[in-house]
Amino acid sequence: MYAPEDVDLPSDFLPVHPFNNGWMTGRDEQLAPWPRTPAVIRSQIAEYYGMVTHLDDQIARILRCLEELDLRKNTIIVFASDNGLSLGSHGLLGKQNLYEHSTRVPLIICGPGVPSERVSGALVYLHDVMPSLLDMAGLPEPPGIDGQSLVQLLRGETDGIRSSIFTTFEVCQRAVCDGRWKLIRYPRIHHTQLFDLEADPWELQNLAAHPEHQARVTRLMTLLLEWQNRTDDTLSLSSCPRDSMAFDFSAVRRTPDPHQPNEIIQKYFPPQR
Repeated sequence: MYAPEDVDLPSDFLPVHPFNNGWMTGRDEQLAPWPRTPAVIRSQIAEYYGMVTHLDDQIARILRCLEELDLRKNTIIVFASDNGLSLGSHGLLGKQNLYEHSTRVPLIICGPGVPSERVSGALVYLHDVMPSLLDMAGLPEPPGIDGQSLVQLLRGETDGIRSSIFTTFEVCQRAVCDGRWKLIRYPRIHHTQLFDLEADPWELQNLAAHPEHQARVTRLMTLLLEWQNRTDDTLSLSSCPRDSMAFDFSAVRRTPDPHQPNEIIQKYFPPQR
């Protein structure tokens, strides 16, 4: 549907991720050799765009059906997604990381009582959807849920419902973000990244080692520990022994996932001569 040569590379494209993030050879990361080439990345993005267009067409069918049945005015519609694939960003292909291109996902809500064309940059989780729908429907929340209703946010009655957000990936990555400043910690290699999302939305400049940002690193590390305590996350942020930061892709023998369809195997795992 889309020609790879017409596709732009992401602004944060890298041939190889600069260090071992703990998931360098996972399933998704083996869909192309290292270093990543512009041609391979453009091809994958073109395929992804085709899938997005196909999904948009199916959503249009659902919306048309609601209109035809005269149900649209009484229906709350929520569009969200799974984590995003990296597709060449930071030298990665999959979603197994805590950069913005993989943890930030769409969340669109429309329907009765929701102002149109309102855009919010508030920090929310997908598990906020359930209490939001219950609130909009006038139903009580069950006890013990972690999400928060977004109704006040949707109506413009508040600018946010939480001051920070905590994200995780397995035992190799933890992150905390207060909206502008984001810290990612890699416990296995004792490595920290600090990004100013306002000045550097592509997360290309790690400020963690800059002397003028040490107080900010300390504050966010403390906030990260608070989130761990709040969520019963017992992972140590400084694993022992310490793993190497280096990633030697020349030693990796790429193998397809057993569930990969034949067309993927034929395209991305051609026979070795």
